[in-house]
Amino acid sequence: MSDKVHHVHSDSELDSLLSKPGLVVVDFSAAWCGPCKMIAPKFAELSNRYTNVTFVHVDIDELQSHSLVKPISSVPTFKLFKGGSPVTQMSGANASALENLITSNI
Repeated sequence: MSDKVHHVHSDSELDSLLSKPGLVVVDFSAAWCGPCKMIAPKFAELSNRYTNVTFVHVDIDELQSHSLVKPISSVPTFKLFKGGSPVTQMSGANASALENLITSNI
């Protein structure tokens, strides 16, 4: 089964996804980041489990000029949005903490 993660490649694509109704979870990561690679399968699994949530992956090197990417100082960083507004965030590849963050904000 394929995952439901949106892999964005432009600022406008990210902005469009952030405006979707409901909870939007954005994974800010980088291709060179080992912990990012370790949590990616769990992020994909969560996208299949929580189908009422929008899951987005952003490569910080590809979208480095976006205003949400510029302040990212460590990867992976996960930011949660509702109605286009930030709700909460966490950094690090802690899968159980990420799932708890998602379930507490649905």
